[in-house]
Amino acid sequence: MIYYEHSYLVCVIPEKNKNAYYRLIAGHDLFGHKLIRSWGRIGSNEKIRHQERFSSKDELSKAYRRILKVRFSHGYKVKGKSNASLQQF
Repeated sequence: MIYYEHSYLVCVIPEKNKNAYYRLIAGHDLFGHKLIRSWGRIGSNEKIRHQERFSSKDELSKAYRRILKVRFSHGYKVKGKSNASLQQF
């Protein structure tokens, strides 16, 4: 799989005992454009929780931005991000 974008988000709120991560990967494979999401508690074994396919890069880009917007509204912060940007694809 060729990755366009990869973001790793974390949300740590000690008062609520929240210590979570959210990984979002946008890319392209033999079958088209793909968005992979995984989430869970920091320190747990990571599993791919959800995969979506898109027919165009525009649809993939819109979904990627929408998901990031929702995660930011839930208190997540960017921990790591790839060098690629969504404007490039």
